[in-house]
Amino acid sequence: MGMRDGTIRYDEDSPARGLQFTAGQMRLVDLYAIEHLRIPGLVLMEHAAIALMASALELIGDADPVLVLIGPGNNGGDGSALARLLYADDPDRQITAVVLAEPDKTSDAGVNLAALRAFAKESQGWLSVETELTVKTPTASLVVDAMFGSGLTRPLEGVFADAVEWINRERASGCDVLSVDVPSGLDCDTGLPVGGESPAVRADHTLTLGGVKRGMLLAASREWTGSVSVGDLGLPRWLLERFGEAIEEVDQG
Repeated sequence: MGMRDGTIRYDEDSPARGLQFTAGQMRLVDLYAIEHLRIPGLVLMEHAAIALMASALELIGDADPVLVLIGPGNNGGDGSALARLLYADDPDRQITAVVLAEPDKTSDAGVNLAALRAFAKESQGWLSVETELTVKTPTASLVVDAMFGSGLTRPLEGVFADAVEWINRERASGCDVLSVDVPSGLDCDTGLPVGGESPAVRADHTLTLGGVKRGMLLAASREWTGSVSVGDLGLPRWLLERFGEAIEEVDQG
């Protein structure tokens, strides 16, 4: 997307321009959209995935393989929807989704994961859904971190801490890393790892959803976020203004 450090990138007509949000404020935006505007959570998730696909396609070539790491919540649901859309865009691109924890089957994330698995069955091997990272996990030109978003409240551990280490190692070896909404392990209110100690993904690019998170405006956060752009969710400006706050003295590109 041609972003530069210190610049938050928006679509030209983004309704989120000039606004910042805490994790709690963005949660209120989502709740209002679902409960009062009657927008299904699946619709918001699809908007997120469409924005993510646009970002991903700017980072990869026609034949570049993609690996998506999927967590158990809405962040993982965004990742499942992204993997499905990338396959639909080019059925000859190798896409691997690694599901590190199963979502509730009835949740929006569960619905999207079921759709992804159905697509994988028809993909003749081009789209695969795995359940763990192993030595056989293929290398990729782009790794998408869709494990945890702004709702994370405690340091990552176990399989997720191992996945963070794996992602950061892959990045060091030359692949691009795109984080969904927030790099997993990062507190989006402070711009630092959760609890000051969580393992956290070091992304090259972060597509934050709905509006920029407060901590991402701090220079210290760039160590984890890389360049930051905002993905719109199809929500009106007045709704974002109701719960967001104005950004002061930030370079918006």
